[in-house]
Amino acid sequence: MAERYPAGPDYELTFEVGPDAGMYDAINKGLLRATGDICSYLNCDEQLLPGALSRVRRFFACHPSVDVVFGDAILVDAEGLALCYWRPYAPSLNHLSGATLNTLSCSTFFRRGIVERGHLFESQWKAIGDLQWIRGLLANRCFMGCLHHALAAFTYLGDNLGASQIARNEFEMTRTKWSGLQRVFRRGLHFARKALSGAYVKRNIKYELFAPGDSTRRREYHNSNLGWTWPGSRG
Repeated sequence: MAERYPAGPDYELTFEVGPDAGMYDAINKGLLRATGDICSYLNCDEQLLPGALSRVRRFFACHPSVDVVFGDAILVDAEGLALCYWRPYAPSLNHLSGATLNTLSCSTFFRRGIVERGHLFESQWKAIGDLQWIRGLLANRCFMGCLHHALAAFTYLGDNLGASQIARNEFEMTRTKWSGLQRVFRRGLHFARKALSGAYVKRNIKYELFAPGDSTRRREYHNSNLGWTWPGSRG
């Protein structure tokens, strides 16, 4: 791994291998070793886009009251071709009481003070630890904002953990059961907030990803009419 990802002129990498009690326990171990002021994490099917870290750094510098920032992301297939453009809005505890998370972890960044205050992931979860983590942060009145620029790419293969039966089962265990009218109202509010955030816009985008199977160079991609619909969904 160290040979595949050598340190660059403006960053260094540290690799640690050891036992863990699952994905979220492993993420916690990494966060507890972090020394920077801003934290994030990536899964094996995700990567940051060029310039993402500098944009995040400037955002936090300009918004000192914000604890967590959510950026836009591009969903791509196994070949790196864009499937949709994902633009989130800052989640609310009211929405997440009975709905899935509308942000992606690959484009989520947060101040290390959150970790120092003990806001870590609950390691008993297999798939919805990030949802529970955001719920906990909102309950503790952490301030959240959005940086509407593509910061990361998420490779969607159809069998990702978030789309699994495990994720659906865990979500059903934790969500509030809404009545029919509540579901209609909250779903309408969700779509309204997405519209106000600019999510429902087709985009002409260029982006660079590390080519599939090659971690040494980025390849440029272009999509002149990229939509917003998550694969297999209606919105």
